[in-house]
Amino acid sequence: EAGKGRLPIDQTSAGLIGATDAAIRAKLGEPASIDFNGGRWTYQTAGGGLVLHLFFAENKVKAVTPNDLPLETLKKR
Repeated sequence: EAGKGRLPIDQTSAGLIGATDAAIRAKLGEPASIDFNGGRWTYQTAGGGLVLHLFFAENKVKAVTPNDLPLETLKKR
């Protein structure tokens, strides 16, 4: 059963690609850390077991790792 239990893309980390830094802050709050002169933002899950990395170029998200993380699991700061 392909797609069973999968969240819509806008509810997962993959849906953040193309978002501006301001949109990310509005949606997720402040990152736990920012590295590489603002090129990588790190968010943690509420349980602390996983991290989400957002990679920025020209003030927009270009890539996310992992790309299937439900946004509701992230810790808001």
